[in-house]
Amino acid sequence: EDLLKLDHADLAQRMGGRLCVIGNLPYSITTDALLSLVASPGALRYAVVMIQKEAAERVVAPPGSKDYSPLSVMLQTFARPRMLYSVPPTAFYPKPKVTSAIVELDFPAPSDLPQ
Repeated sequence: EDLLKLDHADLAQRMGGRLCVIGNLPYSITTDALLSLVASPGALRYAVVMIQKEAAERVVAPPGSKDYSPLSVMLQTFARPRMLYSVPPTAFYPKPKVTSAIVELDFPAPSDLPQ
């Protein structure tokens, strides 16, 4: 099913618990895909995704840094993001023009979410 159309809360309820998401997100929809993960607070436990490194740096950017953005604020409000490591273009065939990164998003329990 299309990640952008998926109702995470409904799926979590049908699966009987919070979800774990693992994937290589299409770089052209990275922001929308990440925002879809936080659209249903409490539905996810964690996510591990590969995204373009430039986007990963925005996701984990601390307040006041040059990479801090609305995406940083949204994701850091509902999850604890951490960049695990970079993936060089040479890891792929055909080789892309960008470096990728693996990002972990740890979603707090529903009771720990901001009200």
